Amino acid sequence: MHSSLRTKVALWFLVVVLALSGAIFLGYHRISDLIRSEAQTQMDDKLRHVMDVLSTTNTTYLSLVHASMRVLKTEASRLGQPSLQPARAGSYTQNELFLGGLCINGSFTLVDDVTELMKGTATIFVRDGDRFIRVSTNVRVKGSRAIGTELDPQGKAIKKLLQGESFYGVVDILKMPYITGYEPIFGDFGKIVGAFYVGYPLDQLETIRSALDNKSGVLDRGFFALLDPNDKVVFQTHGTSFEDQIPLVVKAHHDGVPPPGKWKVEAQTFVPWDYDVLAAMYLPDVSKITWRMMWQAYGATGAVILAVLLVSFVLASKLSAALEKAEVATNEALHAKDAAESANRTKSTFLANMSHELRTPMNAIIGYSEMLIEEAEDLEQDDFIPDLQKIRNAGKHLLALINDILDLSKIEAGKMTIYLESFTLAEMVADVVGTVQPLLEKNANRLDVRLSGNLGAMRADLTKVRQTLFNLLSNASKFTDKGLITLSADRVVDPAGDRIRIRVSDTGIGMTPEQLGRLFQAFTQADASTTRKYGGTGLGLLISRKFCQIMDGDITVESQPNIGTTFTVDLPAEVREAVDLPPDVIPAKTAQPNAATARTVLVIDDDPDAAELMARALERSGFTTLRAHKGGDGIELARTKQPDAITLDVLMPGMDGWSVLSVLKSDPETAKIPVVMVTMLQDRQLGYALGAADFLTKPVDSAKLRDIISRHAGKPGERVLVVEDDPANLDMLSRLLKKEGFEVMAAENGSSALEQLAIHIPSLILLDLMMPVMDGFEFLSVIAREPQLAGIPVVVVTAKDLTPEELERLNGSVEQIFQKGALDRDRLLHDVCAMIHRSDTK
Repeated sequence: MHSSLRTKVALWFLVVVLALSGAIFLGYHRISDLIRSEAQTQMDDKLRHVMDVLSTTNTTYLSLVHASMRVLKTEASRLGQPSLQPARAGSYTQNELFLGGLCINGSFTLVDDVTELMKGTATIFVRDGDRFIRVSTNVRVKGSRAIGTELDPQGKAIKKLLQGESFYGVVDILKMPYITGYEPIFGDFGKIVGAFYVGYPLDQLETIRSALDNKSGVLDRGFFALLDPNDKVVFQTHGTSFEDQIPLVVKAHHDGVPPPGKWKVEAQTFVPWDYDVLAAMYLPDVSKITWRMMWQAYGATGAVILAVLLVSFVLASKLSAALEKAEVATNEALHAKDAAESANRTKSTFLANMSHELRTPMNAIIGYSEMLIEEAEDLEQDDFIPDLQKIRNAGKHLLALINDILDLSKIEAGKMTIYLESFTLAEMVADVVGTVQPLLEKNANRLDVRLSGNLGAMRADLTKVRQTLFNLLSNASKFTDKGLITLSADRVVDPAGDRIRIRVSDTGIGMTPEQLGRLFQAFTQADASTTRKYGGTGLGLLISRKFCQIMDGDITVESQPNIGTTFTVDLPAEVREAVDLPPDVIPAKTAQPNAATARTVLVIDDDPDAAELMARALERSGFTTLRAHKGGDGIELARTKQPDAITLDVLMPGMDGWSVLSVLKSDPETAKIPVVMVTMLQDRQLGYALGAADFLTKPVDSAKLRDIISRHAGKPGERVLVVEDDPANLDMLSRLLKKEGFEVMAAENGSSALEQLAIHIPSLILLDLMMPVMDGFEFLSVIAREPQLAGIPVVVVTAKDLTPEELERLNGSVEQIFQKGALDRDRLLHDVCAMIHRSDTK
């Protein structure tokens, strides 16, 4: 047999033995727990039974005691009035008790008659000071009547008698427990001259003994005992194998310490007597019975398993060749898997790197096209403007695709962050439905919303869940014409945690199985004809599915051509991977208003940095700014402050921009305030349908923003140093600045820039980071060490996605960072002017 096969068979044997041992171990503990539980139940039942017997015995015999006392007192009253008469006995004078003319001292007829009639014991005491002496009794000590013995001076009965009261209960009489009754005997003038007693000895009560001796099941080797207030054993179970250990267990109970050995002890107090009932179970009995049952259960099974192992060993030798072939195939599959994973990582790296590199030429394309448009407008060459605008728009569209690719690469690299918050699902669905309503109306579609009654709340990334639902409803609206779209949501109870199921069904064009297979691929719709007719990149569904998978969920789809499509979103009701949320409320910040333009702009953006940039630009132009980082806060500020204009971000947690815009335009108090949408999404149609005054995509188009809120232009005429290794970008930036009246100094790398600085000190530096000879980071380090250069404002213009470490290196060294491709020329000019102005006024 092949050595590897022998090893596997041996390991298999070991696994089976371990599995069997584990099964025996678990079985032993489960059976042991069941037996112990049953024994505990029996013991508890027996305790309750003994307590019931004691209660019944106490009630029954107290009734007998009262009856016996009535008999004794009735017979005594027939003899006459009780009295004490002194009698001399040698040198000592003692009192004798008379009932009428009969001296009771030494007379037993009365007590014996009561005993013969009631089957108990009876005694008549004569009082001697504070003592009570037995003068007539059938209570015996060592076979003789206990004449002349004294009632226990420390007992509970004598205290009652001296007070002229009766006593009924359990007491020790001459070291033996009795159920008793005592009543005082009154002579002339109400004087207490003696006492009557009747009682029944407990050790002769067979009902109690029988209750304690009756054993069953695992309690056969345990015991029960009845203990008096001093923990003396009154009754105990007889016939147990551990009778010799009963005193040890009782002593441990008396001392309040754990019992010796493996005893399980419980005790209950019978309150009327102040007696304890002690129950003890011997735990090794449980183990013994468990092993007996295990042997009966596993004996035959073990033999069968051994036979199976032997047969399996024989068969394993015949499977050696097949296993070797399978091993080879497995290794090949593993190599293929590693190669696929490596290719996937290479793809993600390639996409990220190519996206970064493409931003540099994108910057030149968009910049030159905008410059040419302005020149064509100045020269009144209107025929060229539409074509130039197409070039600029195509460049911006390509930039949006690049950004989507970067988002996908971030998701695949596991760098996409989720922000968890609790929200009501019904309210979230209502917000999305209100937002998507204009798209439904465009194709005359009807929406049917069905929400289950137990939908409740959810804890997840609200923005990503809303965006996913919005994408599905938008797709359904796009591919359905004059049809029905159904949105349903319910909560599914699952042992691992409740899950939320959201279904979006439509009666649109549907898809074939082949089209479904390509559905969740990047840049892919159902097929080429669908893309041509309906447009789109195919990234929406893919990113939505990635969002769901990040939150431990998924999106599935069912579809039939010309019938319709159903998308199902499955998400946990409580997403586990929580991260800290950004601050919910940041105080509004205002600038001193310009007397001529004292107008207020409300900036609503969840990103503090973006809000800060927008507000600073507005404040430099003389506007007063209000800021809100949550949709609800923005709505409240709009109602109370009535700003002149609002800039509104779309993608915000909690309540997104579309929901905020819907509320603002439906409220008469805020409906007339112009709203500028600021977003990365290119959904102009939805923005206008909801009532937006204008629509700007990030990075913000400063020209349009100035048209709405009159931004200040800045101060031209200063010297600017442009450090850029790409000739096209260097030329584009230089021409742009020169056209605005700036004097431009150009350098192709950091070293050349330092030479330029030795000749002239500029008012501002535009700096690329990735350059040969000396890159931007080294250049910043050098000028930071030179006092005459350290105060020059520096603006970074780069195509690189900066890491947190690189941003930390730049912290405090630069005034602003622009990204190539996303570069906004108007904003760049405005910020350059503003920074130069600030530098001049310092």
